[in-house]
Amino acid sequence: MKHKVSGLFYKELFDNMVDGLVYCQMVFDLRGNPFDFICLKINKNFEKITGLKKVIGKKATELIPEIKTSNHELIDICGQVSLTGESKSFEIYIKPLSRWFFISAYSPQKNFFVAIFQNITNRKKIEKDLENANTAALNVFEDLQAEKEALARAKAKDEALLESIGEGVVATDIFVSNDGKAHLNLITCGGFLDEVSKSYPKRLVVFADAE
Repeated sequence: MKHKVSGLFYKELFDNMVDGLVYCQMVFDLRGNPFDFICLKINKNFEKITGLKKVIGKKATELIPEIKTSNHELIDICGQVSLTGESKSFEIYIKPLSRWFFISAYSPQKNFFVAIFQNITNRKKIEKDLENANTAALNVFEDLQAEKEALARAKAKDEALLESIGEGVVATDIFVSNDGKAHLNLITCGGFLDEVSKSYPKRLVVFADAE
């Protein structure tokens, strides 16, 4: 036995939806392109979720004058839904309302559509915060890697210098320069002593303040 569902049941169902619902008639220009839409019916939460007021009977361009420049894709998508009957779901940021929405639209009959609005602004903010945190963490990691590589290069340079010195002698001397400060003269010689020239093939001279 079939159970009849009254119109009151559907009205209560739509009115008590958590999401916002709007039933619209599409408006087309002379070339048949989606141009605007008129809001015919809404549920209780539509105005709360969108922030729009006194919606019924008004065109989208009356409710949001900037919509054609800020979000013409909303008109285009809903227009295609009303013409083809193919349902669409999409995310959109409506700048004049400063809100992100997830919208599901379907067409009960040609040139008309129903759109269900979910306010996802908070979710988008959380996603953006996480993205920023990930970017900051990546920057820190890259800085640490760069510092690690710089230290490795400095270490390799020091090791190469020590290796190039080889076996040699170290002589030190302290002298006073024109600035009146005492300096340490460190001479490091490497390789084997050339008996003829009485010198070493490698020689490193380092000057430092003698504190």
